[in-house]
Amino acid sequence: MKTRYSLSVLCALSLLMISAGSGSAQMTLHPDAVDVTLQSSSLSYDLNQGGSATYTVQGSIVSFMFTGSFRVQVPAPPLKQWIITTTIGGNIVQNGDMVSISANQTLPVVVSLRPYAEVPDTETYCLGLADGTTGLSIQCITLTVTGGKAAVGPDQTTPNITIVPNPAGNYIFMSGLSDMQAGYRYEIYSVTGAEVLRGMLPADARISTQELPSGAYRLLLFDGNRSVVNTAFTVVH
Repeated sequence: MKTRYSLSVLCALSLLMISAGSGSAQMTLHPDAVDVTLQSSSLSYDLNQGGSATYTVQGSIVSFMFTGSFRVQVPAPPLKQWIITTTIGGNIVQNGDMVSISANQTLPVVVSLRPYAEVPDTETYCLGLADGTTGLSIQCITLTVTGGKAAVGPDQTTPNITIVPNPAGNYIFMSGLSDMQAGYRYEIYSVTGAEVLRGMLPADARISTQELPSGAYRLLLFDGNRSVVNTAFTVVH
């Protein structure tokens, strides 16, 4: 039998879970309403394995008695070492988006996680649902990066690279690159974790952002198989 709580207790529990950002167990804060379930509560990535990896966690949102719209709560700003895309009902969502559901309806959830880690660390991804100030349901995944060495070894120097201008308009320039023969490869991601640009860095170290909508992005720059830049920037048109 599910226990019912007062509104004040529900709000306190919701704020506690979101601010703590920890724990992997499913927690329904508003009984008999909407329930979110993810099929994995933890993922681990080993730095020593190298290369790229993408993990997918399936899940669902089930409405028992709730009909209306709920607010999606996912990490904002994004996590430090993972690029994450959350899809609900086939649509990519980000923090604060509203999603509609009817009683007895089930919405599929897909969480795509790609590590771009350089140091061992543990972070937590939580998918929460809220109706106004009332928490409906929340479930978290513990994301662990392991390995005895970082992606950039001690015998490899990391260039001191900055993005200019930032905020950017129609282009960004990589300042600080001295060896353009290294063949740098870049990837740019939106705040939702979607890849929006990729390619080889031109000889003038300039990347056009003219086609990118105004907003926040993350740039990854690679020298061979190692990441030498992992930084955020914004575009303002």
